[in-house]
Amino acid sequence: MDRLISLEPSNTVIIRIEPGQKCYGQITLRNVMYTMPVAFRLQPMNKTRYTILPHSGIILPLTTITLEIIYHLPPNTTLPNRFPHSNDSFILQSVVAPGAAVKTPSDSVPTEWFTNKKKQVYSDSGIKIMFVGSQILTQLITNGYMDEIREVLEKSDPAWKLADSVNSDGQSLLHLAIAQGRPDLVQLLLEFKPDTETGHVRSGSSPVEAAAASGEALIVELLLAHKASPERSKSSTWGPIHLAAGNGHVDVLRHLLLKRANVNALTKDGNTALHMAVEGRRRDCARLLLANAAITDTRNATYGDTPLHIASSLGDEQMVKLLLHKGANKDIRNKSGKTAYDHAAENGHTKLFDALRLGDNLCVSVRKGELRKTLRLLENGALINGRDQNGWTALHRAAFKGRVDVSRALIEKGVDVNGRDEEGYTALHCAVEAGQSDVIELLVKKGAEIEARTNKGVTALQIAEALQYSGITRLLVHGGGSHVNRKEDMMSFVGREMVVKKKGGRSGGVRRSSFDRSAPHFIVPELGPDVKFSYGSHKAVNEYKEAKALGVDTVPLLVGPVTYLLFSKPAKGVEKTFPLLSLLDKILPIYKCFMDHGLMSPPDLESHQLGAFTKAYAGLESSLSGFNVLIETYFADVPEAAYKTLTSLSGVTGFVVDGRNIWANDLEASLLVTLQSLEGIVGKDKLAVSTPSSLLHTAIDLVNEPKLDKEIKSWLAFAAQKVVEVNALAGEKDEASRKSSPRVNNEAVQKAVAALKGSDHRRATNVSARLDAQQKKLNLPILPTTTIGSFPQTIELRRVRREYKAKKISEEEYIKSIKEEINNVVKLQEELDINVLVHGEPERNDMVEYFGEQLSGFAFTANGWVQSYGSRCVKPPIIYGDVSRPKPMTVFWSTAAQSMTKRPMKGMLTRPVTILNWSLVRNDQPRFETCYQIALAIKDEVEDLEKAGITVIEIDEAALREGLPLRKAEHAFYLDWTVHSFRITNVGYPR
Repeated sequence: MDRLISLEPSNTVIIRIEPGQKCYGQITLRNVMYTMPVAFRLQPMNKTRYTILPHSGIILPLTTITLEIIYHLPPNTTLPNRFPHSNDSFILQSVVAPGAAVKTPSDSVPTEWFTNKKKQVYSDSGIKIMFVGSQILTQLITNGYMDEIREVLEKSDPAWKLADSVNSDGQSLLHLAIAQGRPDLVQLLLEFKPDTETGHVRSGSSPVEAAAASGEALIVELLLAHKASPERSKSSTWGPIHLAAGNGHVDVLRHLLLKRANVNALTKDGNTALHMAVEGRRRDCARLLLANAAITDTRNATYGDTPLHIASSLGDEQMVKLLLHKGANKDIRNKSGKTAYDHAAENGHTKLFDALRLGDNLCVSVRKGELRKTLRLLENGALINGRDQNGWTALHRAAFKGRVDVSRALIEKGVDVNGRDEEGYTALHCAVEAGQSDVIELLVKKGAEIEARTNKGVTALQIAEALQYSGITRLLVHGGGSHVNRKEDMMSFVGREMVVKKKGGRSGGVRRSSFDRSAPHFIVPELGPDVKFSYGSHKAVNEYKEAKALGVDTVPLLVGPVTYLLFSKPAKGVEKTFPLLSLLDKILPIYKCFMDHGLMSPPDLESHQLGAFTKAYAGLESSLSGFNVLIETYFADVPEAAYKTLTSLSGVTGFVVDGRNIWANDLEASLLVTLQSLEGIVGKDKLAVSTPSSLLHTAIDLVNEPKLDKEIKSWLAFAAQKVVEVNALAGEKDEASRKSSPRVNNEAVQKAVAALKGSDHRRATNVSARLDAQQKKLNLPILPTTTIGSFPQTIELRRVRREYKAKKISEEEYIKSIKEEINNVVKLQEELDINVLVHGEPERNDMVEYFGEQLSGFAFTANGWVQSYGSRCVKPPIIYGDVSRPKPMTVFWSTAAQSMTKRPMKGMLTRPVTILNWSLVRNDQPRFETCYQIALAIKDEVEDLEKAGITVIEIDEAALREGLPLRKAEHAFYLDWTVHSFRITNVGYPR
């Protein structure tokens, strides 16, 4: 026997520290003796800091006593010197009490009982102190100590609701984490179910409002995923949507709108989010709000101003044009009886006069070809040279639309035939670009300058030649003397994929790398200061010319020069710090030799890289007058820091259809939100529509999937369907069906994920305890041997699996064949004297597909192949709904293999992040939620394997880093939830 007393529930005493409250904790002592009473004495080493009640006493056999340990805070302090773990120590002494001396447990205990050398006195110094409480937590969060925060919350009584703690400044723990911009801290706190609606005591702002104000899009997404309200809290002046719009946080605004935040909600002073965006000159946010049905004519409570009043007062011409384009009523008067025009006049914004009076109505009638209305408006005082919201005069609009009669009337009324818009376009440029030959002939005859150049130096003739309008070219060359009887069609193309991956200055790179973490790989160029760039191949040019000779206009798609350099590495012998972007001037001439459409840049550029990016494309555009140069970012959104740089260029592609996933397009979320917001940033004329990557990342055509479930099929779009979506913007109806389908939503799975707590991410026992238990159970040598997994898949194995799927052989025949293969593998390993065996996985076709076929929420295609690299293709499973495990997946084969040997047989599983990253994942919830669902399914499998007697389980996470976000700022959060997913699978089972 080594002790008389046991400590319950553990040897750690939890003491809660709260301002103005008694600081104490409790510990229970149990007499483990069956027949004898035990006397105890508990003494703190620091007697001025602690009081123990009672500090000594008698415990009857097999009974308990609870002690109260009171902590006295040092003077003028609110926190212990060390926390959460104290280094204060205690001595617990116990001795068998003389039976005759004990009458009741309340009898006093003589001191000499613990000093009598004739008695065996047991001493225990293992009692530890851990401090918890709101002030402890706020300090830990301020310091960002993740493990300590989790431990304090786990050890605290749930009734205390410490996750809802508030510091002396009125900030909740969530507010503190948000203020640090720490989504990992926020996610940790959310595991302990804090009140996501708790407002800041002073400002009244909710956590969502605080995150929205700071532009923390990832935190906003996390809070909304945990059912936080996207609406203004009662105690707040502004709601999340107002704060995001007013501060220009487009990503935050997009998350709120996708969660159906009220786009027309009012602040306490009666302003809408549109008011806030206009006042902050946030045109991208205003465009996004308007695309989501924001009302343009709401008057605020203070002055009765509409957003148009505010934009006019500020002289924000682009905002005024945007609002008018969306139907804002310029005749509304505020509480002072003033219109938007009056505000513009009072502040001297003369450039707004035309737009706010009758000029815009004139352009509308011209665009529609309404000759009589046009003449009537001119007679009523409409400014003939006034400009519409796009900076065009009435003649620009008539020319572009081919309104010959209206154009003639405008010219007769004295319109400026050579008037220019903000980019230097005349009406002739517009007519040529639209292929309006009749209007071109009229303009040339009426004095339009054929040699007029845009701000970029492009003439109308150059546009005609670039667009291959041979008839219009002849018309311009002959100065209007040769009539053209037909209109020529203009074909526009948008770059959709990168088709050239050239080698660098050396004859070849030394390693293969993936492109932006996609499946296709490329040889990494090795470059140095002496490199000389030249064409390695004219293949792209020759194919372009060949297609052109056949009358087919194609789009040359090249890796952009900045991307090329950033994906290279210094050559051998060159300093690792060599600035690869210093080679930009050398490589640009190669690009200038041939280019038309489709340049690409990485989405996560730093400031010096953005500078190189601007320099590169400014140089290319100046040498490619008349050509369309479009900018693409593969996979990721354009970060806010790059908006200014990108909007200075001549073209931006709006990615409204996902080129990497397989889900049908959601019209409202993907098109109206993304496209409209980009239009507000760069202007409609500079915006093209495409996919954010090559379509080689998705399967080819759903037509090839006749056996795929019809309901699931209606939610999907492969490459052929995505081309249709780009052109027709289809898919809204099927998206609604998918959201409501019971096959997507599994309430039990959602509750299980919501119930995850901190202890589900941490093992209950420490490493040394587990090692001792493992060695006792397995008795392995110091360096045991095993194999990492599957044995080679033979032709015979593939034949057996194929015939079983085709129902050419029975289940009994299939099982017999697989067991024979397992037996062969077991014998081979025993002959090689391997310590821990594997069964070879002969029943599995793929480490992800095998599990996906047995999990609910997965679907599989027959021909959904996508390129991995070279000629290697893979057929990823589709995760379309909540994931669960209907029945054990590997127990049958693992136990069968274990029965063939006395050595430990290893259970073989794939971890959740690998399954996630090697699948086509649903896009209607955050990826981490899907990953947690998979983790819970794998956890169930681990528990069943252990119950079946499998003592060693290997759980492979082969693709942890493959899912890393492109932006480095998002890496920490990704690694946090992926590691949590990893832990969920193996911490729940007692052994």
